[in-house]
Amino acid sequence: DDGSLKGWVASALGTAARFYGALPGGTAHVILAPVPGVDDAGVFGTILRRERPSAVLFFGAGARGPDFVGNWMGVHELFHIGNPPMRRRAQWFIEGVTTYYQDVLRARNQSRSEIDMWGDLYDGFRRFCDPQEGRSLRDESERLYELHNYTRLYWGGACLALRVDVAIRRRSQGKRSLDDVMRALRQRGLQEPLDEEDVIAALEDAAGAKGLVRAHLDALAPIDLGPLYRELGIEPIGPDAVRLRDDAPLAALRRAIMRW
Repeated sequence: DDGSLKGWVASALGTAARFYGALPGGTAHVILAPVPGVDDAGVFGTILRRERPSAVLFFGAGARGPDFVGNWMGVHELFHIGNPPMRRRAQWFIEGVTTYYQDVLRARNQSRSEIDMWGDLYDGFRRFCDPQEGRSLRDESERLYELHNYTRLYWGGACLALRVDVAIRRRSQGKRSLDDVMRALRQRGLQEPLDEEDVIAALEDAAGAKGLVRAHLDALAPIDLGPLYRELGIEPIGPDAVRLRDDAPLAALRRAIMRW
C-alpha cells in the first residue's frame, strides 16, 4: 500500500539526512518500480546522478507492509546520494562504506536491533572479507565490471570500514568516528572531486594507522578479525548470529557505533 512505500522511503531519507546533517541536495527524486511475482520488499536499487539526487528502487509487488520495515535497500541506496564526488569511482570505498552503514544506520534508526545488525555484519565479513581466488580487494574493485564479484567487493569494503571506524574511535577516545571523515570527504568533494589516494590518505590519517587501508586493499592472505571481535565483545554463535559481551575492553565503543 502507498503508506508502507512512503514510510519506507521517508525513513531512509530521514536517516540519510540525519547522518549528513541535511539531505544532500535538499530534495531527492525517488522512483518506485514494482516487480510482479516477487514477495521480497527490496529487489534492486540504483542511483541516478544527473540534475538532482535521484534513485530507482525496485520492490516486490507481492510484498506486504511489514516487509518494508527495516529493509536494507532504501537505506543503502539513499545513503549513496551523500557519497563524496570522485573523479573515478573507487568501488571498494563507495560500495563498501555504504554496505557498512546500511546495517549501522538501521540499528541507529531502530528499524532493526543492534544484535541483528552485528549478526548481519559478522555474516558478511565471515564470507567475504578474505581475499578470494587469489585476488586482492583493490583488484576486485578495479575489475568489478569484468569479474562481477559484487558481493565480495561490497562486504570486503564494509569489513575495511569497520576496521577504520574502530581505529578512529579508539584513537580519539570516542570523540571522532568514520562518520566525521565521511562528512568531511563529502565537503571536500563538493569543492573538487576526489581521487582514490585522497580517500585513502584521509582514512589512514584519521585512524592514525599509516598503511592500514593499503594493507587491507592489497591483502592476498586471510584477514584475522578474531582479536577485533574479542575486543569489541562480539562472540559468534552461528553463521549469522552473535552474542554481545559487555565485559569486553571495547564494548562501549561497539555500542557507540550503533547509536547516534
